[in-house]
Amino acid sequence: MSKEVTAPVDLADERSVRNTIRLLLGAEKLKAESEQDRLDRIVAGEAAYVRFGGAAQSTQGPNYAAVHTILSRPGISKSIIDFTINELLAMWGSDRRNFDVLSEVSGFLRYRASPDVVEKVVTAFAVQGFTGRVEATAREYLGRGLLPAEVIALVDAYCEDRVCQSNDQEEQLAAMAERYLAYPDATKVRERLVRFRREFHERD
Repeated sequence: MSKEVTAPVDLADERSVRNTIRLLLGAEKLKAESEQDRLDRIVAGEAAYVRFGGAAQSTQGPNYAAVHTILSRPGISKSIIDFTINELLAMWGSDRRNFDVLSEVSGFLRYRASPDVVEKVVTAFAVQGFTGRVEATAREYLGRGLLPAEVIALVDAYCEDRVCQSNDQEEQLAAMAERYLAYPDATKVRERLVRFRREFHERD
C-alpha cells in the first residue's frame, strides 16, 4: 500500500480533519488486504522499527507519521484525538489479527485522549494480551492499577494462544493476579498457568 499525500489541513474544519485522518489510517484498505498483504505489512513495520526505532514509518499500511504530525499541531481538539484512537480501535476490532494497529495506539495516547477512550484502550490491550504495557498504560493515563476483569482477559489471551509458552510471562501474569485479584481467584489463575505450561509441553 502506498502513503497518501494530502494538502495542509485546516484544524478549524473538524470534519475535514477527521476525513483526512481516516484516509491516512486507511481502514478500508486494510479490510481489502489479502492474507499475504497483511503479513507483508506487519513484517515491514517490524523491520522498520528494528532498524530505525520508534520514529520508523513503513511505506506499507497506515501512514501513522502523518497522523502524528496532525495531532501534534497546536490547537488540535480533544475530540479529534479521541476520534483517531477510536478509529484505530475499530480497525483492530474488525480483525484482531491486526495487532500491529492496536500496538500503534500507545504512541497516540501522549496527546491525552479522554479518560473513557483510554479505558477502552486498556480493555483492548488486556484482550489482545499486551501484558507488558497494559498495567503501565492504566497507571500513567488513568491513575489506577488493573481491574480484575482486565487481569482475567490477559490470562485468557495468554492461555488461548497455544503457539508459544513463556515462563517469564506466566510469572508476570501470576504476580498481577496476586496484586489485583482476591486470593482464591489468584490461586485459580496460578493453577491455570501451571496447567497451561504442562499441557503445552505434553504436546511436544
